[in-house]
Amino acid sequence: MTDEDKPSSIHSRKLGRFTRRRLLRVLSAAGISSAAAGALSVDHVRGAASDQVPVAYDVEGNSEGYVPADWYDRLAKARDVRDRLDGEFLPEPASDRAETATERVRDAVTGVWLDAGTGNSEPHVIVSLDEESESLGDARGAVPERMRGIDIEVEVAEREEELTDCTPKQKGDTSQMPGGLSVDFSSEESSARGTLTSRMYDENDYVYRLATAAHVPEAATNGNDCGTQLEGMEARHNGTKIGEVHFVDHENDIAVIEATNTTPLDEVWDPRDFSDKYTVKSTMSKDCVDTFMKDDKKVKKYGVGRCFGTGKITARGKKERAYVNESCTTYWRDCVRWGTFNSIGPGDSGSIAFGPDPGGSDYLASNINSWRWFDYSAGPAGYAIDNTHGYYWG
Repeated sequence: MTDEDKPSSIHSRKLGRFTRRRLLRVLSAAGISSAAAGALSVDHVRGAASDQVPVAYDVEGNSEGYVPADWYDRLAKARDVRDRLDGEFLPEPASDRAETATERVRDAVTGVWLDAGTGNSEPHVIVSLDEESESLGDARGAVPERMRGIDIEVEVAEREEELTDCTPKQKGDTSQMPGGLSVDFSSEESSARGTLTSRMYDENDYVYRLATAAHVPEAATNGNDCGTQLEGMEARHNGTKIGEVHFVDHENDIAVIEATNTTPLDEVWDPRDFSDKYTVKSTMSKDCVDTFMKDDKKVKKYGVGRCFGTGKITARGKKERAYVNESCTTYWRDCVRWGTFNSIGPGDSGSIAFGPDPGGSDYLASNINSWRWFDYSAGPAGYAIDNTHGYYWG
């Protein structure tokens, strides 16, 4: 019997024996925090129809629902295949995991993605190739067409035309700060502007903080500082100090800011005129991100570069090599890909992509916006930041 023919654990398991411990283990593997996993009981599993699987849509477990078991079964296989190919084609620096791919082939591979089923497709894996690579032909031949019954798509993207930026407003009263507005950093060497996320909750200290992309304050040091060296750096809006850098994780591209003389809000505002305001009550779980893909649902973004952007989540999972300055070069972790090349622009770094909660009201954040490629925008997933450090939007 081949891997493709083997019955899945989802279809073969007996719900009567599906203990709470097993449920917590499965949900944790799905990218859901322990708090969220704890909120789903065995009754949720037993309450599902025979063709359904219970999921938590947010990392806290406050929003829940059911998804088709057949889709989730294939999704689990596709996740495994993506992880396998990621190890072959995108190894960490100095890693010896990539025994099945030569250096020449790896140089042409820019990313390995999971598509959870956009456009009525089945969950599958996407391997992105650099159209300008000299080893493009070798890379095409090295990528298998299928693995474990999961289709593997080879993608060579074409660059979109650059659009013009917008003109954001500055907030005069900084006693309360939402997401979507500007945040400035400066040093003796340089300065940089990015966009604030909505507030983040620190599960370790039980406080709300401001946040933006880590590479924004890193860029303000003109290549001299990275990571913890940035702690204490002042964050400003419209010339007024709103906080100091409290924590930096370059691998998840997050800079958490201790608020001073301001209250972080759980909202994202339209920076053009402050007319549209959206409450972001939590962070999407991995299952929620994949559900958005399956259902072709859109997310949106507000920031001080393009101001507004919207589009569908089309894939996730790529580890992008992030170069900010001579001190900051690493691999970003699990990323979410959405929209187009022009969904974000210079200045939008630190903004979040967010969409309507499938199991309730208001909005859930999918990712922080960090970078863009030929035909999409992307950044580290919120559930990855929560799993790593205990910070989530809400």
